[in-house]
Amino acid sequence: MTNWSVLSGLRFALALIVVLGHYTLLINNKDQGFFAIEIFEQMSAVYGFLVLSGYSIGASLERQAKGYYLRRIIRIYPLYICILIIACALLFIRSIQHFRWPVTNQLCFSSGFKLTIASFLMLQGIVCLPPP
Repeated sequence: MTNWSVLSGLRFALALIVVLGHYTLLINNKDQGFFAIEIFEQMSAVYGFLVLSGYSIGASLERQAKGYYLRRIIRIYPLYICILIIACALLFIRSIQHFRWPVTNQLCFSSGFKLTIASFLMLQGIVCLPPP
């Protein structure tokens, strides 16, 4: 096993901690210790993930800087578009009253078409601020 596979496994574990932490918001459980999340602080997992990702990006640039951004776009954008399409479909279906948004019901959907286009261009954080 190479060092990169160990780092990838660690990044996966850190991302899983964050995903499970977000899942506890959906289950409306007052005990946020679901899946032992209280042992692994979510923000620490985010910071660890960012540090490992920064190291990975630096190593990739050092290895071959030419074409780096194109390689990233080819790797990330297709999956991003698929997830956005699924999210748009879910928002279209969201009129079902059984679903409760976690934390707040005020999400930034008021911009509608403008926000959707900004999301496809990865500019949603510029067009719309996150909910309070």
